[in-house]
Amino acid sequence: MEQIKTIPAMAALLDDCDHADVKCVEGAVGLEDFIRRMVTHRPAWLKGFYALRGGLAWMLRLRHAEIEEERDADRLDFAPGGLVGFFRSLDHGLGTHWLGIVEDTHLAAWFGVVREPLDDEIARFHVLTVVKHKHWTGPVYFTLIKPFHHLVVWMMARVGVRD
Repeated sequence: MEQIKTIPAMAALLDDCDHADVKCVEGAVGLEDFIRRMVTHRPAWLKGFYALRGGLAWMLRLRHAEIEEERDADRLDFAPGGLVGFFRSLDHGLGTHWLGIVEDTHLAAWFGVVREPLDDEIARFHVLTVVKHKHWTGPVYFTLIKPFHHLVVWMMARVGVRD
C-alpha cells in the first residue's frame, strides 16, 4: 500500500472508503501495455462471471451493460475524462500510474495501477481497488461479489505481465 500512497489522487481515496485492496505482480512491460492487456482480456470464465452478475444486478435493480466481445486496445484513452474499458480516467502519469472510476447508484469503484521499477526491465505493478458504498445495495452487492472480485483482479493482473 506504500506505493499507492505516493500518488496523491490514490492516497486521498483511502481515507474514507468502505473497501480497499492491492494486488501486486512483477513483469517486464510498460504501464500502458499492462493496463491494455488487463482490460482487453475476456476469457470464457470471465464472461460467465459477468453473466451471473447480470442476475444479481437485476435482483438489486442495478445497471448491467452487455460485456463487449472485443475491445480495441488502441482506442483506450488514458487521459483524464477518457475511457479505459468501462473506467473513466481520472489521473495518468505516463509510464508511472493510472487511476480510473466507474460509478453506479449503489457504489463507486476506483481502479488504479502504480508501476514501480525494480531494475532496467522488471517492474512491480500495484493494482488498487477502492470501493465506496452509495446506497444500501452497495454493501449487499459487494459482499456477494467480493470473492470473485479478488479472483478476477488477480487473474487480470497476471495477464497484464504475461509475455
